[in-house]
This record gives sequence, C-alpha cells and structure tokens, in this order.
Amino acid sequence: MKRKKKLLLAAFVIGMCSAARLAWQESSSSVIEKDFGAEVIYGEDDRVEYFEVNSELQDIADSTLTLVRSVNLERKADEVFFQVDNYKEAMRLCDDEAFGDQNLLGFCSGSLVGPDLVLTAGHCITGGYDCRATSIVFDYNLKGPGDVPLSTHQDNVYECAEVIHTEFVNDGADFAVIRLDRPVVGRKSLAIKRQHKAQVGDAMIVLGHPAGLPLKIAGGANVRSDKGSHFVANLDTYGGNSGSAVIDAFTGEVAGVLVRGETDFVQRGNCSVSNVCQDSECSGEDVTHASEAAAYIPEVF
Repeated sequence: MKRKKKLLLAAFVIGMCSAARLAWQESSSSVIEKDFGAEVIYGEDDRVEYFEVNSELQDIADSTLTLVRSVNLERKADEVFFQVDNYKEAMRLCDDEAFGDQNLLGFCSGSLVGPDLVLTAGHCITGGYDCRATSIVFDYNLKGPGDVPLSTHQDNVYECAEVIHTEFVNDGADFAVIRLDRPVVGRKSLAIKRQHKAQVGDAMIVLGHPAGLPLKIAGGANVRSDKGSHFVANLDTYGGNSGSAVIDAFTGEVAGVLVRGETDFVQRGNCSVSNVCQDSECSGEDVTHASEAAAYIPEVF
C-alpha cells in the first residue's frame, strides 16, 4: 500500500539548489585519484550543504563523518589542521562545475552507529593496516555561505582502533564496522534497519562526502530494486561517498551503506564534466542493506 504520510526528513528544500550541479574525474596530478572512482548524477543534482537543511537532518548529519588518511592531519595544541586539495584543480573540472572552489579532505564516508562504532564500506577499511592509517573526522561541513573549513577542534577527530568486521564481496555485501579510540561525546548513535529492509519505492536521503568534499546531503531518490544483500537507488553520489549513510526518509533509520555506482563521465575540451542520467536511466547506485551489519552493531535504544 502506498504510504501517504508526510516524509519525516525530506521536508528540507532540495529545490533551493535546482541548477544542475556536476561532478569530477580522476586527475593524474593529485593524490586524491588513488582513493576515488567517479560516480553519476540522476536527474537534477540534489546535493545541498549542511546549513541549507532543516534541524532534523542536521541532527543526523552531526553523526556522519569522513575517513581521512592520518598523514593529512596536523595537530597543533587542541586544533587539528587539514591538508587539502582544491576540488577544481585536483579533478581538472570545467569552470561551471558545482563546488569547484571547495576543498577535498577524506577518501570515504561513514556514520556513527554506537557510542564508539562506525559503519562504513568494506572496501574503505579492508583490515588492520587501513585502520591504523585512518582518522575519523566529524563536522567537515559548511556552517554558512562562504565557509572554508581548514581545521577543527581535536574533540572532533578520532582514530580507528579496531576492525570489528569487514566484508567486501563484488556485487554483494560491502561493509565494515570499526571501533574508535574512545566513545564519541555529544552525538547520537544512528539506528539502523535491522530486520525490515528497504522496499522498492522507498524514499532515501544520502549524507556523505562526495569526492572528499565537505558534507553534502541529497534527497530526491528512491529504491529501484532489491538484490538480496543490497538494494539499488538513484542517488546522487561520488567516490568519496562510499560508506555514506543512506537514510530512510520516513523513519530516519540507516537503511544502508553506499558502496558502488555508475562510472559515467565525459571530457569537455580540456576539462571534465559528469554525464547526467535521468532518474529512470542507468543502472543506479548499490547500497548494502544495513541489516547485513546488524550482527556486529548492538541495538541503539
């Protein structure tokens, strides 16, 4: 039966950014290329900034994070400074590409699902070496127009202390649950869908760090099909979105983890633009069901 109740979370105005915002490609001159593959935009680019959404979504966004190579962080007293790349320069973007003046930091995304537990993609953290080389940064987002985040307080930075479980199956389940070096203070643990999986037609919102950019939030997506361990949705996502929380827009639960998607970009002269699929076109983005990770995540009450 079709649900007619108002979307719990999708009340934020995605239409405020209706201009098509396009993406990026790999660059041979940037270290960023080693961690990212390109993704795709479905219909209009629905990505908006942290400061553009309502308080409900900001509350969820506060529990999302970016995974950063620890060598790209510099600690001075109680402040942690970021070593960043300019998005346009690193990816050789055309001048009209969205977010071209922003900076890239992380290589994957994730979400807080326990006091000291993070859920991300398995291909982002494949084992102990990845864990030891990775820091977790909260609040890499824009608090207002023109904001340029170049550092954060040390309280927003954590270390990967333990890999609870990691799983990476081509065309199958792809997730990792990691433990942080200390419990997270001042942020709620997001509830995950444990038994009732996302269904075809369900509305979804993705929160993450496309290409390593400051947090972007994108709605306007629905579940297209279910593949057992994962579902397919028309989400506007990029390589750095791997591990992003995909939220059920009705319940606010983490329905899944963004793991795979289209690689469909074109050159325009000497610069890059993203190919744009209509919402019903292309194969869609793969999202591992959160229930696949439920055995490794104590229930949140």
